[in-house]
Amino acid sequence: MSYFMTDEQALLKESVTQFCQAPDTLEAIAYDNAHPGEFPRKSWDALANAGLIGMSIPEEYGGQGQTVETELIVSEVLGTFGYPALANLAGHQLGCAVLYYWGSEDIKQKYLVPCAKGEKVCCGAATDPSGSFNMTEWGISYREEGDEVVINGQKVVVTNADTADVKVIFGKEEGGNTQSCAFVIEKGTPGVSNGGQEGMLIPGPTDWGTIFLEDVHIPKENVLRGGPEKINMWTALGFNAGALMSLTIGQTAFNLAMKYTSERTNSGRPLNQLQKVAHRLVDMATVIDICKASIYTAARLWDEGRYDESVRLSFMNKAFTTEQMSKVTHDATVLHGAVGYNPQTMVSVLNAMVVSTEIAECPPDILRDMIAETYGIDPVWKAGRP
Repeated sequence: MSYFMTDEQALLKESVTQFCQAPDTLEAIAYDNAHPGEFPRKSWDALANAGLIGMSIPEEYGGQGQTVETELIVSEVLGTFGYPALANLAGHQLGCAVLYYWGSEDIKQKYLVPCAKGEKVCCGAATDPSGSFNMTEWGISYREEGDEVVINGQKVVVTNADTADVKVIFGKEEGGNTQSCAFVIEKGTPGVSNGGQEGMLIPGPTDWGTIFLEDVHIPKENVLRGGPEKINMWTALGFNAGALMSLTIGQTAFNLAMKYTSERTNSGRPLNQLQKVAHRLVDMATVIDICKASIYTAARLWDEGRYDESVRLSFMNKAFTTEQMSKVTHDATVLHGAVGYNPQTMVSVLNAMVVSTEIAECPPDILRDMIAETYGIDPVWKAGRP
C-alpha cells in the first residue's frame, strides 16, 4: 500500500522501522519475550517514549492527532517485526476508544490524557463468561446507591487485565441486549481482583486474564453511555485493526514460504518453479493484497467521515481477512513440508497464532450477522426471539 501513503506517512513508516531495529528496542523485545505471561513493560515504555501510543487520539487529549489510516501503518510495521506489546496496545486502544467516544470532558482529561500518552495502561473488558456478544445473558450487573454505582460481575480473557491502571468494563442496561454502557474503574479500587493469567496456546508476554468485580463502588460519572448512533459505530475500528493484525501474521508466513521455496530445490530447480507451488504462492499473495487494500480503504473512509461505509467494510474485513489468513498460514506450513511442523521454522506457530485473531472480539459468524443488519436483515435469534 506504499503508493497510497503521503510523504509524511512514508517517513513515519521508515521511522517506526528504524525504531523496531534499534539496539535498545531489540533489547526490550528480547527481555519481554523471555517473560511470557507478564505485561511487556519494557516494550510498552519504549512505545510510549517514541510517541507511538494514542496515535489517532487528538493532541488536546494527549494523543498524536494522526489519522486512523496512519495509526494502521504504524501497527502494520510493529506487527511485521512481531512487536511484543502490539496485542497490549490493541487492548489499550479498545479502552481508550470508549473514553474518547463516550466520555465526558472531565473523563477525558482525567483518564484519556494519561492513557493516550502511555503513562497509564488501559484495558477494554468486553468478554463475559457467557460470551462476548451474548449480551442477553451477560452476568454483569449494577445498582445505584446515592452518588455511586455498585457493580458485580466478571470479565474473562481481558488483555492488560492485571496491569491496567484504567479498567473500562463493558456493561448493558437491565433487560438490554446490547452493550450500552461502560464502567471506568481505577486499579486498586476495593472489590476488584484478578483471577490469574489465562493460558494461551502460544505463550507470550501479554497479561491476559480475568477481572472479578464484587460490590465495586464507583462515582456515577464513571458510568459512560453512548447514544443509539454511537453504540456500534466506533467498535468497527477495533475490528479493522484486528483484521490488520491477522494480515501481518499471514504476510509473515507468506514471506517465509517464499524464502523456503526459493531455496529448496527439486531436480536442481527452486521449488517455487513447480506450477502447483507457484500458483499456491500467487493465491496467497493475491488474497493478502486484496485484504490489505480493503483494510486501508475502511480506515480512509473513517478519516473522511464516511462512517456507515467504513463500519460495514470493517466488519467484512475482520470476518474475511482472519479466515483467509488462516488458509494462508496453513498453506505456508504445508509448503515447508515436514519441517513446517517444526516450531523453529515459525510457520506452524503462525498458523496456530492466527486463529486467535479470528476469535478475538467476536468470531466471523457473529460479524456476518452484523453485516447483514447493515443491509436491513435482522437476525431472528437475537434478543431471545424464536
